[in-house]
Order: sequence, then C-alpha cells, then structure tokens
Amino acid sequence: APCGTVGCVARDAAGRLAAATSAGGAPGGPAGRVGRTPIVGAGFFADGAAGASATGWGEALATVQMAARVVALVDAGAAPDSA
Repeated sequence: APCGTVGCVARDAAGRLAAATSAGGAPGGPAGRVGRTPIVGAGFFADGAAGASATGWGEALATVQMAARVVALVDAGAAPDSA
C-alpha cells in the first residue's frame, strides 16, 4: 500500500544545500516502475542558492525535470512560492 511522500531541503553549517525525496509509490503501477524520486532534477534538486523536493505524478515531473526548473527560476530571481 502507498505510504505517501516526504521531502526535505536542508542547509548545513557551511551553507551547502541538499535536497531529497522519498515516495511510497503509485498504486496500480507496473512492477519495476521508476518514478521521479530517484531522478536528479525531477524529484529533487539543489544548487548553491536554492533547493526543491517535488511530489506529484512521477512521469509528469520527470518529463519536465520539475525540481530543477523550480530551482532555476529561484536562481533567476523568482520567489520560491511562485517558482
């Protein structure tokens, strides 16, 4: 049974960012399905200025590399809540 998704973005004492996401899986998915969670840029992404952890339907997030796009928008000056 799916257990939900949890994600986190953290900054260490040296100011470095890290992001991670863990998902419970999609119900009814085929055996061996790989969602967006393990794909850097889709389910999680961080650089020196911003980080993101994404949740939603994995295939759609992976196709557009959602987390990396959000971080790029923040890097370009967008507010995190509108990126």
